[in-house]
Amino acid sequence: MRKTIYLIFSILLVLTCVACTSVVSNSDNGEKYSLNISYGLGGDLAKTVLSFDANIGGIKSDVKNIDAYEILINAEYMDLLLENGPYNSKHMADYMQITGTIVFDASGMTKEDIGAINIFEGIRIIDKDGNGFDIYLPLDQEAVE
Repeated sequence: MRKTIYLIFSILLVLTCVACTSVVSNSDNGEKYSLNISYGLGGDLAKTVLSFDANIGGIKSDVKNIDAYEILINAEYMDLLLENGPYNSKHMADYMQITGTIVFDASGMTKEDIGAINIFEGIRIIDKDGNGFDIYLPLDQEAVE
């Protein structure tokens, strides 16, 4: 009986978290790159999986000049991080697409607690000339929804 209740609760938690998907856009005319990202939360009682799909746009030649990237994790929550990746990327005609997952410890947290964590801060871009550019997600999610 206890296993059945645990299974039902886990399934409901996963379905609830997956249904909470956000789309975030961060661009400024003064910036070289723009970031459009959609993500969803899933997982179980012990860990939460943040799955994301990020598109980095800009001038076609600038996007083609991207050599590497790094996912920026909020240092405030590094102690919760269980897995960082894997990530996949591909260059499209005028943007670069990055998909991946971040897994963090959510034991003892409510759905609201998990939703309030801003573990994914943004993406650092490094071009073929060795220049680095940080693109951050907006802190105020309501401003972009």
